Amino acid sequence: MRAPRLLAMLSVLAAAACASAPAPGPLHAPVVVAFERGGQGHIVIPVVVEGEAGFAILDNGASTSVIDRDFATDKKLVHGEFTRTFIKTVTSGYELGQDAVLSVGGIAETVTPLLLDMAPMSVAAGKPLLAIV
Repeated sequence: MRAPRLLAMLSVLAAAACASAPAPGPLHAPVVVAFERGGQGHIVIPVVVEGEAGFAILDNGASTSVIDRDFATDKKLVHGEFTRTFIKTVTSGYELGQDAVLSVGGIAETVTPLLLDMAPMSVAAGKPLLAIV
């Protein structure tokens, strides 16, 4: 009984860890994205996450995209408790959400986001943030 459940959990983890970018398609023309400076100098850009418009901090040094944990919970992008605990253990305490579509400047990408409480960053930016991209 435990082996099938463990195999299922490993499959979920492998899918999250091995998510890859879509196959290269036609190149898009350059897009101009309006941005603002947040309260502490962050670059704040408009985004759409799972169909909901909002704002994100642009972080060109980020190794993965981040989505606000409360937003992910509302949109059902979190894994079940057992899976979340398993993934956190394997990923040294980081919580990975389920795949989500994130769009900047009309260009959408499916990401496997890290889930974090964005409230402190929202305060620093001076507006509610959905993500870090």
